[in-house]
Amino acid sequence: MKEKKMKLWTLIVIVILLVIAIFVGMFARKISILSNLDKKMESANEAKNLSVKIVSQNQTSTRYRKDNKVKFVTPSNTTIVDTRGTLATLYLYKEENGKKIVQKTDNLTVHITMLENCADLVQDTLSDQIQLARSTKISSQNVDGKACYALTQKAKSGYPSWLFPEGCESVTFYVEKTTGLPIKRVVQNIDKTQDVMIFEYSFNTVTDEDMKALEGYEEVQQTIEE
Repeated sequence: MKEKKMKLWTLIVIVILLVIAIFVGMFARKISILSNLDKKMESANEAKNLSVKIVSQNQTSTRYRKDNKVKFVTPSNTTIVDTRGTLATLYLYKEENGKKIVQKTDNLTVHITMLENCADLVQDTLSDQIQLARSTKISSQNVDGKACYALTQKAKSGYPSWLFPEGCESVTFYVEKTTGLPIKRVVQNIDKTQDVMIFEYSFNTVTDEDMKALEGYEEVQQTIEE
């Protein structure tokens, strides 16, 4: 009888260890996937000639980069940032009170992000990576014929609106496995509606014509207070 109990407890311990091993293996795989996607995204984000077309809610915006200049074109305004040297100069083209103006701001320290930040993938420390893996659901899905990882996070308070828009329940990014590029974002709202954003990329196609300044705008100098 005693021998049977020992065998039973041995079996229970083995099962528990197997479950723990499976859990740790799955968790380590999630960390590996997220870390690998992060590296691919960073590499693409540093490309010197890149355009990103973003379609959302029937509106289109485009981001361009060519060498040391970036240009963001939205339905409401256009921004050009010259990043040559240690500090940047920003030009914001817009219409204000029926007047076309360009606000110029010198001596800016900027960090340019060409790619949409997927589920806040940039995590420097191991503890942050573990926390990210815990909060992110990962599955494999096919989007428009492309093999993707679907990265889903529940909305969390205290995070910026560009990551978790107001009223959202969860955010899912579909990231192409081979390139690490996000090609689709779906925001699931509390009211059961969805907001969908589509991303299209083009490398080494941006020309000087794409990056040229807009004409017919009156320059207004902006200053940065110390």
